[in-house]
Amino acid sequence: MLYTIQKHIVSVLSGVLEEKYYYSYSEHQQKCRWDGDPSKLVPVVGYKRVKPDENVMKENLFKNGPLIAAINSKSMGTYTEGIDEPTDEQCDPEELNHSVLIVGYGVTVTPERNVSYWIIKNSWGGDFGDKGFYYLVRGRNACGIASDVSYTFVD
Repeated sequence: MLYTIQKHIVSVLSGVLEEKYYYSYSEHQQKCRWDGDPSKLVPVVGYKRVKPDENVMKENLFKNGPLIAAINSKSMGTYTEGIDEPTDEQCDPEELNHSVLIVGYGVTVTPERNVSYWIIKNSWGGDFGDKGFYYLVRGRNACGIASDVSYTFVD
C-alpha cells in the first residue's frame, strides 16, 4: 500500500500544468479539477534550493528563470499597489504560510531614495494587487521571502 501511495505521489508531482489548462482562481478550497491527461503536463525533472541570500536569488532568477518561494502572506492580505515595505512586526519572516513565484526584480528611483523590489506573481487571481502581481521590498528578507527558495528543471 505504501508503495502505491508513493508511486501515486511521484506521478502527480512529476510535472506542472501548462498555464492554458489552469482554472481561474477561486477564493474557497476545491478539489483539484485537472482531468489527469498527462499530455497537459510539462515534466519537472528536478529542482535546486537557492541559498537564502537575496543577491544570490537575483543571480539565480536572471540565470534560471522564475523562483518558487515561501512567504508570510499577512501583508499581502491588505496589498493593493506600489511596493510593499512591511516591518518584521507586520509580517514575521519566520512564519511562512504561502507559496509565490518570483518573476522579476527592479529598483524605483526617486529624488528621496531608491527602493529595490521583487516582482511576485501570486495565485490569488487577476483582481489581487496589481493585476495579480505583488511588489515586495528587496534586500532585507521582508516577509521571509529569502528563507525558502528553489527553482525547477523542466524537460
